[in-house]
Parts: sequence; C-alpha cells; structure tokens
Amino acid sequence: MNTKSGKKSAVQVTIAEIVAIHEAKQRHSTCGVNHALMHHLDQFCGKQTTLCDISEQFCIAFAEFLKAKVAMSSVKTYLQKLHAILEHAVFDHLIDCNPMPAVRFLIPRARSSQRVYLTQSELVRLASKPCNHEETKRAFLFACQTGLRLSDIETLSWNDITEINGSPTIVKVQVKTCQEVCVPLNTVALELIGERNGHKRVFDLKSRSVIASDLLSWAKTAGVDKHLTFHVSRHTFATLSISAGVDIYVVSRLCGHRSVRTTEIYAHIIDKTLQDGVALLESAMMNNSRVDKVRKLNIKYMVNRVKMVIESVFFQKKAKAKQNNDTFLMPTI
Repeated sequence: MNTKSGKKSAVQVTIAEIVAIHEAKQRHSTCGVNHALMHHLDQFCGKQTTLCDISEQFCIAFAEFLKAKVAMSSVKTYLQKLHAILEHAVFDHLIDCNPMPAVRFLIPRARSSQRVYLTQSELVRLASKPCNHEETKRAFLFACQTGLRLSDIETLSWNDITEINGSPTIVKVQVKTCQEVCVPLNTVALELIGERNGHKRVFDLKSRSVIASDLLSWAKTAGVDKHLTFHVSRHTFATLSISAGVDIYVVSRLCGHRSVRTTEIYAHIIDKTLQDGVALLESAMMNNSRVDKVRKLNIKYMVNRVKMVIESVFFQKKAKAKQNNDTFLMPTI
C-alpha cells in the first residue's frame, strides 16, 4: 500500500530496490559488492526482503550466516555495505532509524592478516616456469615490478603510459581509490609489456576466476609453497622495494597509499625478517655440537653485522618519526 505522498512504505520497499536506486552513482567495483551482498541475502532470507524485515536480530543472524560462508574480511565488507544501504533508507525517509548495530559489535576484533609476498628467488622460479595462460604470467610479473592492483592492470591502456623526463611512466587514476598514481617503468617492466599496440589495453586477461586458478597451478609448478593471489604481486613490489633501500615515502607514492602508515606495514615485515635472522644465528652459536673456533667467530661476526643493519634501519625510522612529531619505540634486539 502506498503512503499519502505516493511513496512506497517500508513494508513494500525491498533491499534490492534500495540498491538499484543508488547504483547509478557508484563505481563498478562497488556495484560488484552490492550484487554479492544481494546473493547472500537471497540465500539467507529470499529476494523479497523488505525494509520492515530488517531488525537488530535479523542483522545478528545474518552476520552469523556470513561467518560460516565467507572470510572475515568479506563478512566485514558485506555488513558495512548493508549498513550503508540502511543509512540511505533513513536519508530517503523510508525508515526512521537504522536498526543495524555497529559492525564492530557484529564481528570479532580481527587480527591483521599476514601479508604474503615473494622473495627474489621465488620470483625467478616463477618467471622460469610456464603458466596456463601466458598473459596471466606476464601481467602478474608486471604487477610485481609496478605495484599495480589487478583492477588497474585490467584497465591499463597504452594511453596511460607516457614519457616523463625521458622515462616511460604509468600515469593512471586508480580504480579503487580514484587517486592518480605515477609509476616509472624499469627495464624488466618494459620488456614484459613489449611494443606499443595502438590505444588498446596493454593486457588481454581472462576472467578473475581463471586468473586465480592460473596463479595457484603456476605456483605449484614453480615449487612456490605460498597461496598465490594477484594481490601478492603488490605486496611483493612494496616489500622488495623497501628491502632494496627505496625510501618508504617513495614506495608509498608509487603504491598510491593514502597514508604512509599503510606502507610502514611492509617495513615491519622486513624488520621481523631481520630479527628472525639474528635469532637463527644466535641459536646456531648456542648449539652444543662440535664447532671449530673459526666457525664460531664467523657466526659471531655475522650476528653483529645483522644487528648493525637492524639498528641502522630503526635509527632512520626514528629520525623520520621525529621530523613528523611522531613517537617511535626501538625494540630490544
């Protein structure tokens, strides 16, 4: 039944209709999340779920339903999207208030996921082995050299590559953040893209499900014992860049991070790797097996050298933190 103003009441308006109203103003990637959310809602309670069906208990039950089906990061994404949809309904005066509790009350406090990245030797092994689709291999290795997300690789055209100060450079608005990123191309990246091909896309990729399958089988063929996803290429670019001594602020700009704090995560990964190396070396020194004096001295020298590297890294960070009026605590080695 319609209200006096001619608008539908909350009893009549479905969640799907609210999504459809606002989709025209949203990015393509956001629309994909909407459709995935509607798919899960359909499985949970049917397509004709109306606004009046949504209560606090409904949201709690839906959150539990999602936890049993998808990863926690996806649960959070879908619940945030549902919360935004209900906020739109409040704004449009279809409901008086948003019945959904804050997302942080619906899901447990998630630990930050461990970022998987490839070492230089693993990259070499992958490059030497065939992939089901060579275009997937070419695009992934290119992403390892540029840090571009899959969405940006998929939409990368030759028009996005220009010369700046004599160096071929990608100048592109990122699909996810809508912010421009500038990435100079090194010789490896240039070899991977080959000759300019008019104004067409640089890569002719298959669907994302095919790409995911390609990466898993490729890693197995290369003997890389890591769960290989396309985003691993981005983690690899950031981690290896910082390992090579590239300034963290430069890496942040190359990756298009909104804050350098996001990039600092990769610096912490490297710090942990160095510290693990020190622990292993010290463990070797404590071994009671018969080791000659020269070998012990060599190990001690290596421990001291690695400690010096770690202290140097932390000193540089402390100096930058001081410039930004930030606090920085140097861990005990």
